[in-house]
Amino acid sequence: MIQYHLLETLSGKPVGKGLVAKPKNKMQSIGNLNLCFSFIASEKIRLENIGPEDIWDGTEVCVMGLIWTLILRYQISHGGASSDSGTFIFEQQREDACASSSTFALDLSCCV
Repeated sequence: MIQYHLLETLSGKPVGKGLVAKPKNKMQSIGNLNLCFSFIASEKIRLENIGPEDIWDGTEVCVMGLIWTLILRYQISHGGASSDSGTFIFEQQREDACASSSTFALDLSCCV
């Protein structure tokens, strides 16, 4: 649900129909994520090696890559900061997170 609302908020467009409001199992959650990924593809946003199962599994690199791609796409399309300065900030945050990787955790239980 969070990805669905995030995409609608960032893009200002409806994502589509067919969302299961309260998914009860993995298949329904993956179905919701597929709906989001279909919308991302329709927006001509290119994702490499990231799929709904990666998000469901909580693969940190894939989740961060997806979020970063969305931020770049919509920040640039709405006249935000240049991608160069954004890349520097992201790289610095990534280095900080990697330096303390033993304490870094990403809880996505609220996302599905």
